[in-house]
Parts: sequence; structure tokens; C-alpha cells
Amino acid sequence: MPPGKELPALGALVSGEVYWHDDRNHQVRVRLDEWQQADG
Repeated sequence: MPPGKELPALGALVSGEVYWHDDRNHQVRVRLDEWQQADG
């Protein structure tokens, strides 16, 4: 999570991109569109 950003509320609808995943332990990393727009 980028510094200074907050997690979306539980149950919030979000959109973004999965940019990393690990099949072995079922982890994913997601880049939220909202975070991208705030930075650029």
C-alpha cells in the first residue's frame, strides 16, 4: 500500500490491476485505480 493512502472500506467496490500473485500461498498484490489517479 502506498504511504499516505487508506484502504477502501469493507464492502466497497474497487477496480484495479493484479500485478503479482503466488500460487503457492494464494497471495495477490493489487494496484487500485484510485491510488493511480491520486498519484498522477
